[in-house]
Amino acid sequence: MFGIGQCFDHYFEVGYAPETAETHGNYGAVLQRERLPAFPTDEVGGFDAVGVFGYFFVEDQALIFARFYAREPYLTRFGPSHSKRLALPWGMDAKHFSMYGQFILDEFVISELRAGNGWWANKFGIQTGLKYIDVLNVNNLDFQVEGNIVRPYTYTHFRTSQNMSHYGQQLAHPLGANFYEILAIARYQPAKRLNLRVSCSYAVTGQDTGLSNMGGNIFKNYNTRYSEYGNTITQGDKTTILYLDVYSSYMIKHNVFIWGSLSNRNSSSTTGNYTNKEMWVSLGLRLNIPHRQFLF
Repeated sequence: MFGIGQCFDHYFEVGYAPETAETHGNYGAVLQRERLPAFPTDEVGGFDAVGVFGYFFVEDQALIFARFYAREPYLTRFGPSHSKRLALPWGMDAKHFSMYGQFILDEFVISELRAGNGWWANKFGIQTGLKYIDVLNVNNLDFQVEGNIVRPYTYTHFRTSQNMSHYGQQLAHPLGANFYEILAIARYQPAKRLNLRVSCSYAVTGQDTGLSNMGGNIFKNYNTRYSEYGNTITQGDKTTILYLDVYSSYMIKHNVFIWGSLSNRNSSSTTGNYTNKEMWVSLGLRLNIPHRQFLF
């Protein structure tokens, strides 16, 4: 089973340059329980070299891949306001298990990738995860584990309107880039109205040192990069982040919940500039809305 779709979004943000995003959706299912979609995107923001804001509607999906095979074909053909990315999610379901993941390709040059020399613009990220439903046949006991890894300078651009963000917020991951992490979440519903959840994340990031751009902050111009070659994941001020959250909620009426959580976040960096310890307790009442986690 295969399908295709296309979406255009154009928006003006107060205090930000105008931006247009084109997203193609290609869906494929090789087997009944496998999912193999693909989402190439093209973001256009700001103004080109002659001061004109515009979008080239003559582009098609084949052209979206052009930049992945040569260093700057789109900069010469369509101007510097275009930014290409390709997302390849996947998923597969089995009894009690659901596997998922995705590969995000920002840009790369095959010859530089094969050389293995840490070229800055070999930018990509990988996610993979597993959900275990009804663990050991215990009803309503679920477990999830997930891993993420993103190379330095992924999602960045030399224009702030071209990075992968919206209204100053990262769209891909709150840690930006230049990190790897492991997440684990256990959920249990021992009674009809009671829900329990324990979440834990372990992440290692590379923070900027002084005025240097080590590739973790996607809002920085990639032309200020630390090095052309020799870039590695978690380069910079290596920071370890351990986050633990214990959460419970009880439904007092239909779609009305009282909830509470205990959270602890410890970060430790090589230089000590990003070392911090926090613990907090949260209590709340929510009506027909999901509880939002901040696992970072």
